[in-house]
Amino acid sequence: MSNKIFYLSAILVTLFLCACQDKIPVQGPFPGKGGNYVLDTGGGKKPDTGWYPSIEVAKDGSIHLAYCDVYLGDLRYAYRAPGKKGNVWQKSIVDGDGAVGKYISLQLDSKGRPHIVYYDQDFKHFRHITKLGHQWESDLIDVGLEIGMGNSFIIAADGTMHLIYYNHRSNLMYAHRRVDAKKKVWKKQLVDKVQGSYSSQTGLAVIPSGKIIASYLDWKLVDSELKYALLSNGKWKISPLWKKDNPGWKSAITVDKNQNISLAFLSLKKHHIYLKTFKGGIWSGNVLLEDATSFKMASLNRGEEQVIAYQYNPGRLYGSGMLYYGKTNQGKWSVYIADDSPRVGAHLDVAFTPEGQVIIAYYDTQKKNLKIYEEE
Repeated sequence: MSNKIFYLSAILVTLFLCACQDKIPVQGPFPGKGGNYVLDTGGGKKPDTGWYPSIEVAKDGSIHLAYCDVYLGDLRYAYRAPGKKGNVWQKSIVDGDGAVGKYISLQLDSKGRPHIVYYDQDFKHFRHITKLGHQWESDLIDVGLEIGMGNSFIIAADGTMHLIYYNHRSNLMYAHRRVDAKKKVWKKQLVDKVQGSYSSQTGLAVIPSGKIIASYLDWKLVDSELKYALLSNGKWKISPLWKKDNPGWKSAITVDKNQNISLAFLSLKKHHIYLKTFKGGIWSGNVLLEDATSFKMASLNRGEEQVIAYQYNPGRLYGSGMLYYGKTNQGKWSVYIADDSPRVGAHLDVAFTPEGQVIIAYYDTQKKNLKIYEEE
């Protein structure tokens, strides 16, 4: 199956553009199946916290969350122990030295330890930090102005950390190293010469065969293009996928146990979230969700169930929007209202618990705090 995917990568653009169907059926919106609460109100004279949230749930049910305190310029971390419910999180400052905490991504290794990548604005460093026992230890990934934009970060089953990100030279970069490496040196490679943005979001995944795939924005200043890349035999194979309606500003990839690829992406012009699935050598799918301005995607049981949390913004006014999420049940999509407050979800992330409940971390623009929504 893996060889078939690699061979067909050369003709992905043709298949992607030709496989069309009507809008994907979606039921709802229905009232959410849970509740929300404020996790952090921030600190200082003008509290403002909760940007760039990144949330992961461990196999034991413990929940790990990293986010940025905008006013204080801190990288923060919150942890909830297994079996706990509600607002019983332990919060701490991971890095409070200067202005840090932009472009955050968090992942857990096989031992359940959190690994966080983030941008240090003062030193223009793109850094990795992990918790070993009670101490946080950091190392340098790359250096440059606003480096780390749009990054996606994953840790493979073999203990290799994989990362893609934009740098200040209009390059999409790939970096990797092992979790247990004695020398904390990231090997870096150019993926594509493309322009990113501080508001863009890439997608990254590992095919079960071990190959790496990525989705990303190629911003051409007046319009944009969604591209797809596959790392095979040490070289990236690039396929332009979609040009219509300014696509690709935000994208996400999941892969199921049969190596079928799901690719979600946002059209900036239409404010649609498209969902395309590469199965049996053909891309299929179309518009899934409408009136969206940001989103994140997660999967459960190796892709059998999926969730997309998004900011629903029918008026398309900057800073406005409510928090919705779409979730599958045996392959059928339904939409739920997580928070109908008028200005929430500009920054958000989503995950599944091992039992299949959805948990969303998101920013409240009006109250400038970090909130949690979780299904009961």
